[in-house]
Amino acid sequence: MQQTDAALRQYYGTFNKHYFNGALPTGKGLDIGWVKRDRNGDEAWCYPSENPVRVRLNAGLIVTVSQAAMALLHEMAHIAVYMQGHKQAKHGPYFQMEMLRLAMAGAFRIYW
Repeated sequence: MQQTDAALRQYYGTFNKHYFNGALPTGKGLDIGWVKRDRNGDEAWCYPSENPVRVRLNAGLIVTVSQAAMALLHEMAHIAVYMQGHKQAKHGPYFQMEMLRLAMAGAFRIYW
């Protein structure tokens, strides 16, 4: 994946369609992009409570397509769990169930 916001948005759209039934924010409801800075060593992060929902991937730490895809799917799982009403889920059981659902759907198959 090229480290461009357009490529990231395209992957997000594809994943949203295939693994989230198009239910995650799109268009003006989504602010997605790469950053070239370290945020406490995080590869990626999102703010699902913001409008628009904000997703960032760290270009300094993510260098392969597989890393980018898995980080993006991870952040999309946070958004999905938040939208299901679990506002403080972090990496707890609801998040783990969503990640397992993605794995069972084959979301990570070509990247892992």
